[in-house]
Amino acid sequence: MDIYSFISSKDIADHCRKIDHRFTPLEQAVLVNLSEKTIREKHEAFLWLVENTPDGEVPERRTLKYFESLHALLRDIVRLEKNLEEQFKAPEQDSYFALRIEYGDVDRRDQDDIFASREEAVKEALDEEDRVSFTIAKKLFHDDREIHCSYNRAGEATSCWLIDKDEHRDKDELDIIVALDGIYIDVPIPFVEGDLITCKGTGSVYVLFGLPSNWQDRIVRGKRMADYHSDSTDIMCNGYCLIKEGLRYDHLSLLDVEYFEGKLEGYDRFLPALRKYLQEEKGDAMGLYTLFSCYDYVRDHEWATRMMKGNSWVEEIGLIGKPGE
Repeated sequence: MDIYSFISSKDIADHCRKIDHRFTPLEQAVLVNLSEKTIREKHEAFLWLVENTPDGEVPERRTLKYFESLHALLRDIVRLEKNLEEQFKAPEQDSYFALRIEYGDVDRRDQDDIFASREEAVKEALDEEDRVSFTIAKKLFHDDREIHCSYNRAGEATSCWLIDKDEHRDKDELDIIVALDGIYIDVPIPFVEGDLITCKGTGSVYVLFGLPSNWQDRIVRGKRMADYHSDSTDIMCNGYCLIKEGLRYDHLSLLDVEYFEGKLEGYDRFLPALRKYLQEEKGDAMGLYTLFSCYDYVRDHEWATRMMKGNSWVEEIGLIGKPGE
């Protein structure tokens, strides 16, 4: 099995191939779980791991109980998720479906729309041209349990899980379904802080800042924080992008990050100045002044040109010129 194909970022996948990084069976299971592959593809990968890799324990973590056998856990995940998918698709008269579409733009608020059938909800989602992915929740009038199913942009189901307001009723099943979500893994990356990057689904260009840091390596009661206190949501980085209102600091899924390739236009022409500030000045007051002067240039060409005439940063990144260039 080509485990690198389960990494969403082409640049990270290529880097791992180049250095021939070997993931443990548990790490491979986490990568499969986090991938954009369909439910069927994930199940095939889980069962391949069961048949072709050595078994081992799944250690206790802050958000995850101990499992004696990874192989048994993977078999249970496949069994339970298949069962949930069947329940999700089964017609029931006293049910309704809540659709939430993810657009990638964090400034665009997602909201739930209600439909009488799963088919109607899927059709509505596929009619949204700028969708990134979507989730449908099947809810029953007579039961507090909800079955959620996530879909990729193409409308293919990628995961299925259960939410139950009664935490004790389905606790064992809930623990199994979310087990792989509770695991943090270290993934080799080619990026360094200051790189210009994109993150799938966002539509923005970022200056990368805030990679998984040394705090992950602190030891707490004999356990590395990355092993015990973190989960898969901590496989992330941070980035600055530029919007009309100013700078925005976003948390980004590290496995979705790729190098930006293209020409910077509009507000994004400011980003090299921000990168230079973050990499070289690191808090210098004059550097920060120049940083915001560059941004003011984008908003008000004439004022900023007078303020920044002869400034080496501005000349270096080519901001002096006609507005809109």
